Amino acid sequence: MMPSDNAVLTNSADGMEPIADTVPTAATSTQASALTRGFIRELILGSEAKAYASHCQAIVDAQEPDFAAVQVPVRILAGDEDKSAPLDGCKYILEHVCTSKKELKILDACGHWHCVEHPDRIAQEVETFCTSL
Repeated sequence: MMPSDNAVLTNSADGMEPIADTVPTAATSTQASALTRGFIRELILGSEAKAYASHCQAIVDAQEPDFAAVQVPVRILAGDEDKSAPLDGCKYILEHVCTSKKELKILDACGHWHCVEHPDRIAQEVETFCTSL
């Protein structure tokens, strides 16, 4: 979302409704359930437009972290259908962290909302990773 889009969002009479009508389908896998999409929609509707716009602006303005300074084990979980955080970005991060223990796990039938779409799978991945340390 570009800065001009933030101004439109924060001044819109529709509030979060247009985003809540789009994101649950656009940012989840094709196999996400109606319950999952409805839950995401409600999360978005519960957000204030100015706060949401502020978060979007923070992403736009963010500086690239010093990935080379990361020297601890890293596991990146990526959804194979994530259009919000493309796989190329995950691969870039993995290539630039300076740790010998790093891996990228691509989750099948998963969009951007990993923890909402597949909470049990994510819990298992985190537990497995932590146990391996």
